[in-house]
Parts: sequence; C-alpha cells; structure tokens
Amino acid sequence: MEVNAGLDVPFIKNILMEGQETVIKNLEQYLEQYDVLFLFNDTRSEMKELSGTFLKSQALKNTEKNVLVLTVEENIQPPPEQQHCRTLRITKEDHEVLYRLYRMYEFSDRLRVMETEGQYGGLENYVRLGILTREEMFEALLH
Repeated sequence: MEVNAGLDVPFIKNILMEGQETVIKNLEQYLEQYDVLFLFNDTRSEMKELSGTFLKSQALKNTEKNVLVLTVEENIQPPPEQQHCRTLRITKEDHEVLYRLYRMYEFSDRLRVMETEGQYGGLENYVRLGILTREEMFEALLH
C-alpha cells in the first residue's frame, strides 16, 4: 500500500528547517523514478559491510525493480552488471532529515531504512539470530 508519495503534507513542512525543502523535492523525484529506495542508516563498518553485501547480492541481481541506494559513504557502487541499481551519496545532514522524516511519518512503503540496532522484529535481528540468511533478508526487502 503506497502512502502519500506526493509528500505535500503540512505536517512534513512543520518539522523541516529552512533550506530542507530541497531534500523533500529530491525524495519526491526518487520515489517517482525508482521502485525501491534503501537508506543505510549509519556509517559504522558493520553497515558499510551490509550495504556492500546487498549491492553484490543474488537478490539484487534477480530483481527487475529499479533500486536506489542512498548512503553517506563514499565509493559504494553496485557492480557494473547491476544495471537497474544506482547508489547516490548524500550529505549527513540530508540523511538525518530523511531518517527523521521517515521515523516520524512513514510516508512510503517503498523506502527501506536499513539499520542494525534494536528492533526485535526487524529482519536484521532475524539474521543475527540465524532465522534468516542475509540473502533471504534482501529478497524480502525487494518484494
């Protein structure tokens, strides 16, 4: 179920600081152009490894969806054969705006926030417990 992909909601405008409207306009464009967006939520080596593993995964190779990976990390690129996947480096400030916005108001089911902390029902926790493999997690996130 898609929830207000237009993002033209007064609530959103109230939580933004001056100058952050550009982030929202960019996000609207990304949601129009891509089927799934991934926001990798921190810069620790664990998350960098997860994003690298995702970009090389069989699940990503097999999907027909257009995928955009938003990251604050440099030099994270999908392999050349991943024609339907693109990475985009964003600033830490833009990342924080997107993360805060998503946590306050889950505006789209096409944005996947990847984090390694805390959620007991989160897919990453299932991987840590051995219930799912990383590949199975990636497949679930791409559907």
